[in-house]
Amino acid sequence: MKNYLCDKGAVFRQPQADISQKRSDFISQAEGLCISNFLNQKWFVKTFLILSILLSSINKVSSQVAYSPPGIKLVDNPGIPALAGFHRSGETRSDTFFAVALQDIDGGPGIEASFQSQSVRNEFQHQAAILDRNSKANESAVDCGQMTVDCFDASDFQGDLPQPENSFLFIEIPVSLAPDTLWFRYWTDFLKQDRSMTPGVQKPLLPSLGNFFEGNSGYKTYLINFPEQSEPITFSLRDKKNYLIHYWTFYPGDQIRIRADLEDGKMLFTGASADYYRAQYEISRLADELQFQAHPLMFTSDPGRMLSDSLTLALYNRSLDLPADLFPSMQFWIPTEPDEKLLDSLLTQDPLQLPFLQYLDRLNNNFTAEQKEQLTQRAWGEYLHQILPKLNLGKNLLSQPGFNKKFEKWIGNIPLSESNWIDPMYLSGINDLILLRTSVRGQSLLEGLADLSPALQDRILGLYVLSNFKQLENGREAMMDIADNTIHTPWIANLIHDLDSKNSEGSPFYSGHLQNLNAQSIALDQYRGKTLILNFWISGCKFCMKYYHSTLKPVFEHFKMREDIQFIAINADKDTSKWIENALSGSYSHPEMLQLHEDSGKGILEYYKISAFPQKILVDSDFRVAQATLTQYSPEELIQKIEQLAAPHTTQPELNTK
Repeated sequence: MKNYLCDKGAVFRQPQADISQKRSDFISQAEGLCISNFLNQKWFVKTFLILSILLSSINKVSSQVAYSPPGIKLVDNPGIPALAGFHRSGETRSDTFFAVALQDIDGGPGIEASFQSQSVRNEFQHQAAILDRNSKANESAVDCGQMTVDCFDASDFQGDLPQPENSFLFIEIPVSLAPDTLWFRYWTDFLKQDRSMTPGVQKPLLPSLGNFFEGNSGYKTYLINFPEQSEPITFSLRDKKNYLIHYWTFYPGDQIRIRADLEDGKMLFTGASADYYRAQYEISRLADELQFQAHPLMFTSDPGRMLSDSLTLALYNRSLDLPADLFPSMQFWIPTEPDEKLLDSLLTQDPLQLPFLQYLDRLNNNFTAEQKEQLTQRAWGEYLHQILPKLNLGKNLLSQPGFNKKFEKWIGNIPLSESNWIDPMYLSGINDLILLRTSVRGQSLLEGLADLSPALQDRILGLYVLSNFKQLENGREAMMDIADNTIHTPWIANLIHDLDSKNSEGSPFYSGHLQNLNAQSIALDQYRGKTLILNFWISGCKFCMKYYHSTLKPVFEHFKMREDIQFIAINADKDTSKWIENALSGSYSHPEMLQLHEDSGKGILEYYKISAFPQKILVDSDFRVAQATLTQYSPEELIQKIEQLAAPHTTQPELNTK
């Protein structure tokens, strides 16, 4: 299917090609046809009859997608997108941290980050040993970001007509640009759009054709009937990777009609709640416009080297000749020579003078207090989303007396919401702000949360625990004790308990079935009595390839004659033909390992919330989890762990005759 956001000349800022997020100028190429002239044509009656026949039939289509881009990645290391090797595949909102750009390093599917892991000392308590990210063992994983798609009958979710008693959103898109399927995802509770946390519920929306009588002839229409709910719902709407709406808030009882007129570059609203949804759109548009006007920022240790080739230098010099008020020049940030002038300007800028925050002053009495609170959170979330990545680049300077005073004054201007409902963009921004603040102040995370509302405390602590659970070994038990005693929001506590109960040492191992290379169903519990080493990988993951060749391959060679030890390589590709090709190539796993496949977001992948690769699970001979981890051990470390795990059940070397 063609990209409906591009076919008619709608130009969007990358990486988001969507109306509500990162919009740029639209180039309208629509040519209107006067309805009155059309009606005067002699062939109008024939056309009307044909349309009537077409509109009287409804084609039921089943559509299934097993891929959804993730949302915002929150980690416990300000200034770094994630551990070395993490990424969210697919196009979505720009990462909260952009110190390092994602690159297609290996030319394969997916994007990897080309940065090195760094030490993190953002602890719950100074006495708690958390995570040393200087260790090679924590050179991690690619976050596939693939979400579960619910299988369902479209008729259960999408009605032919909006019903007066329902909460619904009715959206119209020009036929020439409208997709065959829109993907609607909603959340009643939100931490992060990630399979291990709150992936949300996703549903496909199939279109109907508009008509003259409804005033939407020439448009495809999509109806979203929202579930019954007493609290606000967060929702997004996209075509594949392009968002029309991203993390908007829908209130129970609302009925709204939106025309996404992509040919004219407009989003139009009508309905009793139109002002509120128009305000959500306008805040995002103003924030994106400010980002559009900003200086591009390049994070590099050697600008001269980057400009060393003649073509790049020519392009850079050409950019300097453009009108500066229209084309702000690129700024270079050198880690060893931080731009103190830029940092000072960020800290002394008055955010209340920014257009999207000034817009809040123009909100009238048509908005409820709850709606104003949400819009305020959203506007400040947009601001933090833009400024924090730059402040993180100068984090080392923020603790110096001259900058520290300005930093603390700047923090004092950021409103900390007391609401129990938290906007996703605001949550992302406050999470990043607290992590930066605790780092600059030298505080523990618990100390840094002290001045926040209970709702914010629980969410930020929950994000930390869920993000770091599989990266911790020595500090996991202490972390879980603190979470149990501190987090009081039931749904967050349940998420943590579910992850802990399935992944902790001694937990019963998953006994489901997977597919082998011959498309046969393989039951994992047939390997009960053996020590199992399960490695999870996806095609195109450079870190999967690197870890296999540096660690797993020599470890497999060391143990391959042991019949009491079984290596299992589990792939999560959507394309099984690609899996088979790569499984036998020797690039990601040894061909002599047991090669199995599971669909993304299903089975064992869903059970253990696996969305980052490579990842390992070690299982003892009693068919219980010994360790589920993202830690990438050296060959010697992994050999030692396997020998310790298998030792009690081994009396003498056993030859594997397979």
